[in-house]
Amino acid sequence: MANASTRGVSPVASTLIALVALASCATPQTKMAEPTEEAIAKEEELQRDFARRGMNVLSKAGERVSADPETRIYAIGNRILIGGADICGDRVRPTIPFGVRGLENGEYGVLWSVERAEGVDGPRYGDILTMFDDKPLEPGRRSGGALAGAMLDAAKAGREVNVGVRRGVQALNFRVAPVMSCDYYIEYNSRNEANAHADGERLVIYRGLLRLLGDDHEVAYVIGHELAHNALDHVAGGNRNAIIAGLLGAFLDAAAGPDPDTGRVESNATRLAMQTQNSMFSAPLEREADYVGMYIMAAAGYDHEAAPDAIRRISSLDFDQIEFQWGSTHPATGERAAAAVATAEEIGRKLAAGQPLIPEWKSAPQAKKSATKKKK
Repeated sequence: MANASTRGVSPVASTLIALVALASCATPQTKMAEPTEEAIAKEEELQRDFARRGMNVLSKAGERVSADPETRIYAIGNRILIGGADICGDRVRPTIPFGVRGLENGEYGVLWSVERAEGVDGPRYGDILTMFDDKPLEPGRRSGGALAGAMLDAAKAGREVNVGVRRGVQALNFRVAPVMSCDYYIEYNSRNEANAHADGERLVIYRGLLRLLGDDHEVAYVIGHELAHNALDHVAGGNRNAIIAGLLGAFLDAAAGPDPDTGRVESNATRLAMQTQNSMFSAPLEREADYVGMYIMAAAGYDHEAAPDAIRRISSLDFDQIEFQWGSTHPATGERAAAAVATAEEIGRKLAAGQPLIPEWKSAPQAKKSATKKKK
């Protein structure tokens, strides 16, 4: 028996919707690591076991840059923005490659920093910042405001600065140059729900996600995933998909004429077109965001092998997603975690061989006109 969403839509119209969607809409740009059927089945059984025993069987012991959730999100997020600079095309901006936070005693501690070239030291997490751009820092709010302005000015000018830190009992000085960072915004949402999303301008991370995930490496996977959506223009691509599907469905509904019983033009084809668009394209783009996001987190210095455990924890929110469901906007978590394991192996091989951490593109990536256009 036909359901309400497909009643009145002919097989020819259904086929046309699918074919037009396949021919005209956004599809993945990368040659993603593909898991075997055996690996997927093994992962699905593993996740069922976790669901039966409780997700606390996965260890949560690990690095946490801060106990404060908002501070933690911004610290991890800024490293991810720098790690993804090569993938963000020309949608980038210069930034100083470390961040600070005020301490209770009025001093300024280094909250996050990116790894520098091998053999080159620089400010590290836990250092106390004592000087920036040859100007000593005095404890207090006024000094913090001046520091924020000086960091921004140095980054915009692309200028190296002399930085002093206290590391234990050592007083150290470093020359620090700006690096490129993806030109998107990290936004912390204090709502206690396990959620995150990207909208083409921002990466929005919810507080509840931190309670679900383990250490900072798992959080980095989620932020890298959302950054990949923006960098790959998935948001605009998804909107184009939806517009094309909706217009096609509306055309078919109009061509079918009014319902003989009600006299109204029904929207059955429009609903089917939107469902077809979601099921055909959203899940592949989610898988691609996983794939590229893992490269980003690895480039930012996080452990890419943490991604499968993050996905397994997320699966605990919706047990039904362990197996594939037609029409889902996200891939099944069994398939998704198995793909993450395959991606981790691909990245591991490149690291072992000293190769650049660059995703496998279907063709040379082009500078994107909308997502990578520099803002004025």
